[in-house]
Amino acid sequence: MKKISRPRQLFLYIAPFPPLALFKIWAASAPAPGNLLIAACLMLAYCITIIIIAFRWDKPTYFDWAVGAYFALVSGLLYALPGTAGPFFHNYAVTGIYSILFAASFLPPLLGFEILRYAQDDTLT
Repeated sequence: MKKISRPRQLFLYIAPFPPLALFKIWAASAPAPGNLLIAACLMLAYCITIIIIAFRWDKPTYFDWAVGAYFALVSGLLYALPGTAGPFFHNYAVTGIYSILFAASFLPPLLGFEILRYAQDDTLT
């Protein structure tokens, strides 16, 4: 694995968290489903950008992919079922965020994939 600079490494560690926090704050304000869809699509675009940057600098983590998949799912549900998905994400946005955190940390080792970059960097250096 090639060594990346400390600022880039810090950016890659922190980058997936802002869309989760912003979406939770936005969903808590109970906006119209159309506005929530726009926010989810913007967060998805942000996640795609972070994944592209991660590919250029190092490689995306499972967490990067999980957050991107979460916003793809949220966007799809808000587009297909706005009347149901809007209130659901208003009430359960935090549950979705914790589900993504759990899935990104629990499933890769369970499925036999390599450990997360965070753990590798701390234990192998």
